[in-house]
Amino acid sequence: MKTKEAKTRNRGVTLIALVVTIVILLILAGVSINLVLEPNGLITKAQEAALKTEESALEEKVQLEVAGSYGNDGNIDTKMLNKNLENIEGITREDGTSLEENPITSLPTTVKVNGYEILIGKNGSVGTVIRIAVNSNETKPYLPSNNFKQVIGTNLDNGLVITDGTNYWTWVEVPTSIYLTAQSATDYEAIENDMEVYTSSLLSRNGYEDQWYEGCGIETEEEYNNLKKYMLSSVYKNGGFWIGQYEAGTSSYPAKPDNTREVLIQEGRYPYNFITCSDAQMKSSKINSGHYTSSLMFGIQWDLVLKHIETKGNWNTTTNSKSYYITENSSDWGNYRNAGFEINRGGYTLNAFNTEGFKLLSENETYSKLENSGLLLTTGATDRNMKMNIYDLAGNVYEWTLEKTASDYGPCVTRGGYLYEYGYNLPASIRSDSNIQANYYMNGFRPVIY
Repeated sequence: MKTKEAKTRNRGVTLIALVVTIVILLILAGVSINLVLEPNGLITKAQEAALKTEESALEEKVQLEVAGSYGNDGNIDTKMLNKNLENIEGITREDGTSLEENPITSLPTTVKVNGYEILIGKNGSVGTVIRIAVNSNETKPYLPSNNFKQVIGTNLDNGLVITDGTNYWTWVEVPTSIYLTAQSATDYEAIENDMEVYTSSLLSRNGYEDQWYEGCGIETEEEYNNLKKYMLSSVYKNGGFWIGQYEAGTSSYPAKPDNTREVLIQEGRYPYNFITCSDAQMKSSKINSGHYTSSLMFGIQWDLVLKHIETKGNWNTTTNSKSYYITENSSDWGNYRNAGFEINRGGYTLNAFNTEGFKLLSENETYSKLENSGLLLTTGATDRNMKMNIYDLAGNVYEWTLEKTASDYGPCVTRGGYLYEYGYNLPASIRSDSNIQANYYMNGFRPVIY
């Protein structure tokens, strides 16, 4: 009898030990998975290390060939440079042409090897720009300068993002196949017409044009038209452009106009509101330190962004069409009065005039926004309000564009709706009229690079 009880007891102890062991193993497995898969985990770090190694190896190859290209006068001999660089397999000019058909004649210049851009300075210095992994005939993302890097884990399928370490930009794909009438990068009118046909399903443009008016932030009509032509040409040649991943943000929120604040395109910043369209354009034009141009979006660019996320974004199409969520009701992915959702980072204020201040979430804290409440969010406070790695395009704050209305009183245009309205009244595609003096809590902006 005692033996039987002992055996039963032993089995009980063994079963408990087994359960405890399984629980411990599950905990350890969870910890291991987090260490491996989290954003700064082992896989990400291994990918970054591999890219860094490849980058350094290519840089060393180019440095070696450049070092053998100095003439007797101590300067780079471009003929020798072209000949030496051809020793590197797969090397091309920045536009993809070979050194034989398009030889280097002056420095500085940029060459490409295995998807990396390599800058050769005037004095022969060499610097690399991490590659953008692209496999598409429809679009050709570029890096604005050698300060930019691709954000690991982002691509054309989920929203390609780059950063210079301070600001973050997402690629907007504009397929080259949309051009049915445009024949060249200087065929501006045809390019614009083809873009309008491509985006025509999103909303009528009646009464709205990408046209200059006094007070838009660009001094003359000629400057405006030249900027627009440059934009159209760049988008045509490159198959897209870069948009701020987040609304323009800032590190302080004074609840009044203050244009001394620094513009930051980052997660967790206060929206840079209380700003006129003109001041938003001036701020946007100065944010890009690369070799390209930055500004507010032209109206056609906003429409191209919407077409991009309509085409490639993840949508619940079992009930409605993709365009429904963009042109009719953006409540499901925007910050509107009638939208309820949770935020899990950054912060919020129940009073956009900031008399109560912002409440910033602590680590692992969440906050539930109830329906029929207006809540101004910091930038990128929830992935729920993101499509194709572009945050807060619908709701939160209105965003200024370079469009013109037919109204003399309110020639300025804002897009995307705002926090105190309803997603079915002001969906992401909507255009709203405003005047040139408007600089309220609901007025924000988002720069682009092209």
